[in-house]
Amino acid sequence: MKLTIPQESFAKALNIASRFTTPKVQLPILANVYLSAKKNTLSISATNLEISVSLQIPSDITEDGDITIPARTLTDIITNLKKGDVSISTDDALVLIKASGFNGKVPGMPGDDFPVVPKELGKTAISIKTADFSDALSKMLYAVSVDESRPILTGVLCILKNKELTLVSTDGFRLSKTTLALDTEGEGTFIVPKGIVSEIVRTKDEGDTLSFSYTKEENQFICKIGNTILSSRLIDGNFPDFDRIIPKTTTTTILVGKSDLLRAVKIASIFAKDSANVIKMKIGESDLSISADSSQKGNEETVIDAEVSDSNKKGESNTTNHLSIALDGTSQAIAYNCKFIEDFLSNMIGDELSISLTTPSAPTIFSDLKDTGFLHIIMPIKLQS
Repeated sequence: MKLTIPQESFAKALNIASRFTTPKVQLPILANVYLSAKKNTLSISATNLEISVSLQIPSDITEDGDITIPARTLTDIITNLKKGDVSISTDDALVLIKASGFNGKVPGMPGDDFPVVPKELGKTAISIKTADFSDALSKMLYAVSVDESRPILTGVLCILKNKELTLVSTDGFRLSKTTLALDTEGEGTFIVPKGIVSEIVRTKDEGDTLSFSYTKEENQFICKIGNTILSSRLIDGNFPDFDRIIPKTTTTTILVGKSDLLRAVKIASIFAKDSANVIKMKIGESDLSISADSSQKGNEETVIDAEVSDSNKKGESNTTNHLSIALDGTSQAIAYNCKFIEDFLSNMIGDELSISLTTPSAPTIFSDLKDTGFLHIIMPIKLQS
């Protein structure tokens, strides 16, 4: 193998690829990146057997070939070289690196034993704007479960139907759901692991258009952004019936400013750290109070302006509704995990949100008024009597 490649593009590709390597003692080759030079293109691949990446970089290739090199060593070297051309050549399992003012030799390993990494999409691919898909996925991430004992919840459910893509994630305590319009038709349901979802969000600047394909037979999801191809195994199993969790009707709707609520929740979280992150919400006729108690720090209450209305009386606002009377009149409150509300507020794009609910124990709908296709549900916490 013999080639010349610009230092900047090589360093950028290696920094991406090195994220997918893993120093497994039983498979040392997984700590390497695989370099394959062919037809004026250098392919850089890496995998941890769960997620894989392949990047195609235009290069001046004078001799085809392939080899694997320790990712960390190669990345550190190339990143710290001066800008300009870098020459790479091999002498059996030895990799020779030359650049302005630099000569180095790094031992490699033959590429024959490196796992096969997808370098192209499947036959049927769906295209979508990268920014739209990435933004939608970022709103799914914080509701994905981290509990490996329930693997089905550690990914994002994707539903292709006609010209729509619906995304759903849940950890059993909250749920995110959004729907995106597509230019092409698709049909099918599959679950993509959180790991590749995070990588798609991180790689969103690599191209304006994103294409993806999946195959149930090979249990594989492949995504292409610019010159970067990401791939992952799908999660097997049946996702919970999320439609049953989403309330069909609500009785009370609260409109409130994002910054006001976020400030109130952050203040409450200071006290809630000592009580399992539990904060309480009380609904008034034209305000919303957020409070928290701590055996060590004391207690606090923040009151913010809100527009409270009966959801069953369309067009009316600031009306006295049965829920606010029940809550205020009997000193009841609705309790939530403050982190869940903070996650939603930190990821919404608008300045206002609506909170729709029925009772202190029923699922609560949080909606970003600027993103009508996005729905987030948080389950209240049952308070001790």
